[in-house]
Amino acid sequence: RTLSEARWYIVLTIIQFHPLYYCSRTLPNTFAAILTTFSTALRISSRNKTNSATWSIIILSVATALLRSELILLLIPTLILDFLVEFHTKPTLSLHFQWKSFFSACFKCFTAAFLTATLSICIDSYFWNRLSYPELEVFWFNAIKKGSEAYGVSPWHWYFTSALPRALLLSFPLGFVCILVQTQYAIQLLFPMLTFTCCYSFLPHKELRFVAFYAAPCF
Repeated sequence: RTLSEARWYIVLTIIQFHPLYYCSRTLPNTFAAILTTFSTALRISSRNKTNSATWSIIILSVATALLRSELILLLIPTLILDFLVEFHTKPTLSLHFQWKSFFSACFKCFTAAFLTATLSICIDSYFWNRLSYPELEVFWFNAIKKGSEAYGVSPWHWYFTSALPRALLLSFPLGFVCILVQTQYAIQLLFPMLTFTCCYSFLPHKELRFVAFYAAPCF
């Protein structure tokens, strides 16, 4: 199944303009897309689901702390979904064990993010000659001070009604058709991404690259 999905992903990537265009641009989004795509691939993998899911959230934590802080909006729904799926698919396990497993996953995420952020602070502070954590500064400027609004604003529904349909083309409606055909499997992929996009829509300044990189692999 994984090989078939990989082939379809390659086909859909080739026929779309934006992934190939941004591959040539050294933006944090581009590098974050590599990690988030790999993270998604691990979740799709049929081999050793537990181990793959663990590495998936660790990679996502690294991408959040190092490249794009807003990916925490993707990481949190993913953690919650993993807990709910385990609760639903393994009802024989005690609630205590399931909560223990959930907090263990959260601890691994925190550890990976903390170590990555520490490394980022050390390296960036050296080059900037001051104490600096770029992702925190970017978050403060864009989300708290609303500085990104100076570059233009779009309506809250722009990602769903304009950006994603134009970027994903045929794969956008096919993603929702998949929900009807393979409901549980599709929801496990689309729920975190749709939650991420909905939350990110509250930020007035919008650009395709903010969400398309993380949406494309799911669709």
